[in-house]
Amino acid sequence: MNRLSKLWLPLTFFKKGRETFFLYIFFMLINKLLNYIISGKSMCIFFVAYGIFQFLKSYIYWKNYKYEVNKDNISLIHGYFIKHSKIIYFDQIKETNEYQPILYKPFNLYSLSLYTESNTYGGSIQLELLSQKQLLTIYKKLYKKHPSNLSSTHHYDYVVSQKLLFLGSFSILNLLFFYLILDSFSNKLKKYLKIDFDLLDFWNQALSSTIFLLLFLIIYMFLGIVFNYMKTLLTYGNHKVQISDKNIQIQKGVLKYTQETITKERIQALIIKSSLIQRFFNITKVEIISNKGEKNSEKVVTNVIFPFVHKNNLEILLFKLLPDFNSNLKLKKISKKSILFKLSRPIIVLIPIYYLVKLFFPVFLKIYTLLFIIIILGQLISGLFTKYSLNSDYIVFRKFNIVTNMYIIPNKNIEEFSYTQSFMHRCMKLSNLKLIIRRPSRKYININDISIEDVYRFYIKNINN
Repeated sequence: MNRLSKLWLPLTFFKKGRETFFLYIFFMLINKLLNYIISGKSMCIFFVAYGIFQFLKSYIYWKNYKYEVNKDNISLIHGYFIKHSKIIYFDQIKETNEYQPILYKPFNLYSLSLYTESNTYGGSIQLELLSQKQLLTIYKKLYKKHPSNLSSTHHYDYVVSQKLLFLGSFSILNLLFFYLILDSFSNKLKKYLKIDFDLLDFWNQALSSTIFLLLFLIIYMFLGIVFNYMKTLLTYGNHKVQISDKNIQIQKGVLKYTQETITKERIQALIIKSSLIQRFFNITKVEIISNKGEKNSEKVVTNVIFPFVHKNNLEILLFKLLPDFNSNLKLKKISKKSILFKLSRPIIVLIPIYYLVKLFFPVFLKIYTLLFIIIILGQLISGLFTKYSLNSDYIVFRKFNIVTNMYIIPNKNIEEFSYTQSFMHRCMKLSNLKLIIRRPSRKYININDISIEDVYRFYIKNINN
């Protein structure tokens, strides 16, 4: 049987050593805040022992980890003191995830995760530090030919556009986040380099002059846009998708290369998202919800399949993902009576908080008032423009707000559904519908304040089926 590459040991020692060092720094800071209740020498001895334990643990894991690629399965033996054996047959594998972290790139090595249709413990296997030759051997037995070879003979169904990547990186929240980064950076300059630079003072000086203010805003916007674009580029750069009859292959990564293959039958639902600025440019983001087995957990995984796609191309891509879905399906607006519920829920919570902020944190009152207005405006938009459809083979729910989410859920993937009615709901003939996507992912989707008649029809249709 094969062992993991010997490079796994120094790379793992490096990662464990780094984790131990940062953990040591963290506890030393906590100890300092608690007036050194534990001596520095004792703390140092403990973490040296902890580091040695981590190194020994990693070595034992490497020594006991063995695998073999057979004709129709992969067998694996692993464990520390108690060894466990596992066999996964190739015809049970429904999803693969190949990736290349930065540390693996100089050695041209890869990591490969394989997932079966089982979402319980034992339904997945991970192979580290594989060479291209080893990777190709597994792919040949799994797919009969390497999925990367598909891209050499077939076109990609989706390649991220640099133009849409740039336009899609615009975000008001990201610009505000950039301000926090600059503020943190200015504090570090003041603390460690003794450079007296305060971003808030600089902002106050800019307010005293119109020309200076405009110059400050132009420079800030330029730096913020460049920062957000670079962050988006590192996340979604080189994003490519191939869609076949049975599989979806996603390739992405600038610093860390990842290639993932998902079978279409694992798709639980689609989510189509667009922010306020993205709607202005007719840009949407498409995510798929799929099941993925993890150790001792039941987890729903959301993958971004199309990070930035123009609405003109969306229908074609949806057809390739869900051939029997009617993209021209007529959606019904929720009742305007729902505005009462959508406004009353946040107001009941936000008004008491407003007085608490006014009483204890008056300096944040303007920011809170702005946040209050944005939330109320979002709920008003939701009540006016949210739409849904429960009458076809797919449940479609388009939730309008500052960020718009559209859920497309095959009826066959609904494991449970229920509805609730408050007293006011009964008076207005409305209801809240709760959907649970097929287990074990336990993804909850709530469609609030819709007509009770539509809920009854949905119940009758699904019970009869």
